[in-house]
Formats: sequence, C-alpha cells, structure tokens
Amino acid sequence: PQDEINSVASLADPVAPATDATAEAATEGPAMHLGLQIVKDPVFPGDQPNDIVLRQFGNQHEQGSTFFLALTAESLRDAAINSLDVTLNLGKTFGDVFDLQPGDIHFTDNMAVQRRVQVLDTPDGPSIRFNGAGLDALQGSGQAVADATVLAYIQLQARPDIDQLIKDARVPDQFGFLNQDTFNVPLHFDVAANVDNVVFSDLLSLRDLGGTDVLENPGLDVTARAAHAELTTNSSFDLGTDRLITKPGEGSHSNLIRSGDTVFQTSTWQNTGEFSLTDLHITDHSNAVAQVTSLFDNGSASLEELGWSDQPNRGAIATINTSFHITAAAGSVLDTCTAGFSLSANGGYDWNSTKMDQFCVSHLITFQGDLNYDGAVNFQDLAFLNAGAAAGNNPHDVDANFDGTIDMLDLSVLDADWGNSLHTGADAFLGSNAISMAQLSQQGNHSWDSSAFSLQNAIQSASLPSIANGQQPEFANVLTNSDTGLISSVQGVDQLNALLEQQQQQHALTSV
Repeated sequence: PQDEINSVASLADPVAPATDATAEAATEGPAMHLGLQIVKDPVFPGDQPNDIVLRQFGNQHEQGSTFFLALTAESLRDAAINSLDVTLNLGKTFGDVFDLQPGDIHFTDNMAVQRRVQVLDTPDGPSIRFNGAGLDALQGSGQAVADATVLAYIQLQARPDIDQLIKDARVPDQFGFLNQDTFNVPLHFDVAANVDNVVFSDLLSLRDLGGTDVLENPGLDVTARAAHAELTTNSSFDLGTDRLITKPGEGSHSNLIRSGDTVFQTSTWQNTGEFSLTDLHITDHSNAVAQVTSLFDNGSASLEELGWSDQPNRGAIATINTSFHITAAAGSVLDTCTAGFSLSANGGYDWNSTKMDQFCVSHLITFQGDLNYDGAVNFQDLAFLNAGAAAGNNPHDVDANFDGTIDMLDLSVLDADWGNSLHTGADAFLGSNAISMAQLSQQGNHSWDSSAFSLQNAIQSASLPSIANGQQPEFANVLTNSDTGLISSVQGVDQLNALLEQQQQQHALTSV
C-alpha cells in the first residue's frame, strides 16, 4: 500500500516489548549490516578512497570518470534476509555538487520481488527509499540476502553548471594567476532501516531481534573536490649576447643586444597537478622593441595534451622555444615584463611570462655595428670584425649583418653606424632612463659582464684617471667620410708599391 511505502520508520522508533522467543533472539548480537561505499570508474592512482575527484577539464578518459554510491546489505545471522525496507539519505550538501535523477538509480537482481523505489525531498537533503524481497523457496523470485550483497548503485551525476562552480572557486596560484582550484564540498551519506519490514528467513523481524540496537549502519563521509591544476617552471629569461670574440679580461655574456639581432630562450613547464592539461596554446606578446615568437618542441604553438603523474616530479614536461627579434633602434631597452608569451589550457587556465618576476629582465639595445658591445662604433669594432674572420667559424656576435658569414659585406653595417655612441655622460647613456649602469651587470639572480660598455662610458665621460693627465677627452669627433664611406682605396697603389720596392733596393745598393 502507498501509505505504507511513504512511512519510513525512524531509527529512534521504540522497540516493541520482546516476547520470550524474541528476547532470546535479541541476545545474539548484531543481526544485519547496511553499508555504503563509493565506487569509481576508473580508479586513478593517488586518489583517496572517500574522495570524489572531479577532473572536468582533463582528457576524454578523465572527463569520462563516473562515480557511484553502492548500497550493500548483509545478514550477520544464520538466517537470510527475505524482505528489506531501507532509506538512504544523501545529505544537505548533495545538491551543491550533484543532480539526482531517477534514472541514476540502478538495481542489482537481488530483492526483486515487490521492489519499489521513491526519491524524496527532505529538510536533510534528498533521500531514496528502497523496499523489496528475495524469496529463495519460490523459483524465479530472486534471492534473499545472506553474505554482503550490493542492492543498488546510485550514479553521482555532477550538476550541469559544475564547471562554472569550479572556476568561481579558484584563487591565485604560486605565480599569482587564478589557477588554483579550491572547490571542495564535504558530503555525508547514511542509511536507515524500517525495523518491522526487515524480515529474515526464520520469520523474525529486525524489531524482534532488537531493532536498531542490532543494526550496523555506519554513515559515510565523502569529499567531492576539483582536481588540482598545477603547472610549474623553474625557467627564466636571461637574454643578452653570448660573446665568442672577446679581448683578454672580458666576460663572454653581455647584457647588450645589437639592433636587428635575434636571441633565443628555452623554458620548460611541468604538469605537477592531478589531471592532464589539454588544448594548450601559446600566445605571443611582442612590443615596440622585439617581435616575439614562441613554439613548443613540436614546432607548433599548440599542444594537445600534457600528462600528469601521482608520483612527485614525474608529470610530463613541455618545452617552449622563444625568440626575440630586436626591431628597435640603439638606445632602446627590451623589457620582458612587456614582451613574452602566455600559455593557456582548457578550463580557463592561463600563465603569462610577462607577469612573472622570474621572467622579467631588461636589456640595452646597442648599434648593429657595435661588435665589441661597448656602446660605440669605431676602430675597435673593425678589429673585432677582423678577429671574427680570423677565427674561421663565423661567430654570430661579430657577424655585423647576421647573414652567417663574416666578409666584406659586414663593413657596410659598420659604415652606417660609424662614429655613433650611446654614451652621454658619466653613467649616462641613451636608455639610462629605463636601465641603469648597475643593471647592465646585475638584476636579481642574473648577472652579465658589460665591462666593455662601462669602460667606454668612462673614457667618453672623461672620468678615467688618465684623462686628467693630459689625454684628449673629446672622443666623439671621429673621422668620417659620409660621401665615400668608411672604406676608400688609394689610386695607383700597385705603382706606389713598385716604386717603394725600387727605392728600397737602391738604398740597399747605396749602403753597400
């Protein structure tokens, strides 16, 4: 009858006075166990048994995870359970994560006679009432319950808006971006029995055996949470120029970068989170000083998936190769707080190198013809060009026109920049409003040898001690020939050489 189905006996219902037969039965100890257990498909390593980890933004395998609440029953007596009437309470917070539909309730073949199910809304959250019977003596009427048996699975379907709920709960991660997931909801499930409608094969009811005192029905505490997204990197930007041609005492790494040059940086990013990051994409951030291009190792700005591991430091690593092509004139300053790249992933995750202190450095742009990186273009640069040619390996740092070969064509670059200088005074230079002399040598954990630049600044600003002893401080007035260029030939040089040789021979004869 419907009115009987709707009446669920409370665990606190009084137990009827025992007769002599039931009093003896009530002394036997626990009679029945009702159990609850979370079942996961698949089971991911590292997840706790009572954690429901939502991997909403992982790969298809991870997004397809399903979770079930299993209801079990077991007779703790020599008699089987022939009829059962229980109510499963899903708790007040169930609706904060899940959306229960009748189709989510799946029965096993046990207790199939007169089986009923009702989904009820109560002040303590949604409840599900099951009742049914298993009559062993009647063929085809299902089985009674003796050993631990699963009666039903309730599929825990996430709410349709769960993705947005997860995003709304995010807080800044270690880099300051809204990538740290904090969505976490505690859940409590419990199950109660109608002590009069639980009847064993020896015809004793649960009430006859002692009611709730002989019922074991521990509740189940569960946590539903979003899987943690964590992408870490120990990389940084340290641009400047690696020098192969240096004079004795100079270091091989200068803060200065020549106009028109392209410098490269590699950064590695590891997935140390709890699910696979998918649909990764790089967005470049160029500025007026540099054109930035970033690609994954696969040669593309996109990466389908970056896997994870439950073992520390075993997650997959993505390598990003970034180039900075200098498009600004000498005296500009490249600031990687405005030039770099963003890395995004499915789920609204985003990391931006221009907003990360470890990637922020400043570099002074010098003339394309400044081959010794001292901030001026003069005869010393000719000497460095020649030394690069003599080295035989076409070193990039003195390849004036960046064509991979050191030859006469490089002279046109020096000619165009000849006589130019960045230096304007003691510790002052074009660009010193954006980067200081000290920063050319040290910025945070990054250091460079820009001693050639600081020495040239001292020479041009008349701050060297030797200047005070009568040396000419005016260096800017360098000889130039804007009409014919830096390199001009002497007409009839072959005749002059022959004449010189003849005069030398005559002098030798005269001396004898």
